[in-house]
Amino acid sequence: MRKALHVILTIGLMLVLGQSIWGPDMADAATEGGQRIKDIAYDNAILMDDGSMWTLMIDGKGKVLTPGNVASISETSRYAGLGVTRDGKLIEWDMGLSPRAVEGQTGLKQVAGYYWLKEDGTVWTSKGKMKGLENIEHIGYGDRFFAALSSSGELYFQDSYQAYVFHKVGTVPDPSAVTAIAVYDGRAALLYNNGKVVLYHTFDFDDNGKPIPFIGSANMTVVSTETAALVKKAMQGSLANYVGKSYWVNYFQGWDRIMKVTVTDILPDDTGSFVIVFKTATGKTLKSYSMTSGHVAELLSNRTAFFNFDPYKKYQWSSSVWNQIKAGHIALGMTKEQVLLSWGEPAGKSATQADGKTIETWVYANFDTVAFVNGKVKVIIN
Repeated sequence: MRKALHVILTIGLMLVLGQSIWGPDMADAATEGGQRIKDIAYDNAILMDDGSMWTLMIDGKGKVLTPGNVASISETSRYAGLGVTRDGKLIEWDMGLSPRAVEGQTGLKQVAGYYWLKEDGTVWTSKGKMKGLENIEHIGYGDRFFAALSSSGELYFQDSYQAYVFHKVGTVPDPSAVTAIAVYDGRAALLYNNGKVVLYHTFDFDDNGKPIPFIGSANMTVVSTETAALVKKAMQGSLANYVGKSYWVNYFQGWDRIMKVTVTDILPDDTGSFVIVFKTATGKTLKSYSMTSGHVAELLSNRTAFFNFDPYKKYQWSSSVWNQIKAGHIALGMTKEQVLLSWGEPAGKSATQADGKTIETWVYANFDTVAFVNGKVKVIIN
């Protein structure tokens, strides 16, 4: 997700603050004449939508604009990278080296990290043509991982310990419908032309050698085909449906009770677990502990932790009652619903009839006891 973060941070600094690591004149150039930023490679190069590029000069501070017809770029290090022109030529740049064509490399379709894909389906690096990769349609590179997808659906990953050695990890369905591939931390996310993204691990296959989707699929809008946001959306799957929903805290991580929080994100980590990000009504950000995808859904539907309705609207009780509940206290005259909200479910219940009255007793795990007469608290033992 490094590239996505750099894109967000750099654009934010340039367009919101009006300056950046590039200086105010480059920020002005980004909007002058209606030009727009198309892509950013790490923090050293900016590709404009007219095909020109801003890159660093040798001192690392100055910058230079090189006119051109560059279609896409990909970083190879913090200060260097490769690109493809609109007529299929390979370009390279580095600190102090403006974008320039690489002699003899034409007919390109895509670049990804140190690799480039040609229209004939072969994959190349500065070391030459890569053996074992033929009829390739898409390549992806991220976090030092490289993957390639062939026209017949074979998915290849580079060996983790041997450079330029590639292993077929299986065959994916409907390869002709794939429009892009993103790679991150041993996972490959395939974007299909219907907007669906399917995420695969490099080690999870069925008995026929076909990769099993790691976490189903999800629909998404692509900002950049080489951003790790593809992987994030695919990992989230149906969990993305919780983003934007509001809840009211009951008992969770010591947070203020009956506080309204809204889910703003569900962040996956490298272990396949997730952290739920909430925002309070005052704008404060709160995060849950790390949990499995199944536990996310279970937690947000568990009334012990969160209410999916506004308790203040449903139960229009006095402020003194709410103050007691939020403090975890109960008082004589409270209803069973009020006691439930304050103390939660008891460990045991018993009920009897006497003199035309219903007497119900609740006993909690710590042996605290509450007795109700006709639904109102009459006795508290704690």
